[in-house]
Amino acid sequence: MRAREHRAVSCRQNRAAARRTEQVDCIGEPEDIANVIDFLVSEKSQWITGQTIRVHGGFI
Repeated sequence: MRAREHRAVSCRQNRAAARRTEQVDCIGEPEDIANVIDFLVSEKSQWITGQTIRVHGGFI
């Protein structure tokens, strides 16, 4: 494929491709990110400093 050629990919095809590359069998939802944020702003995370927390469901 030439650099300037592009294939049109539907949303359905894009989601199917994402599912094939994920370790878990679902697509993440905004609530998944919100749950991590809730934890990070809570007292339970007071000893977590200077970390990168990846919330990606095992996406490679």
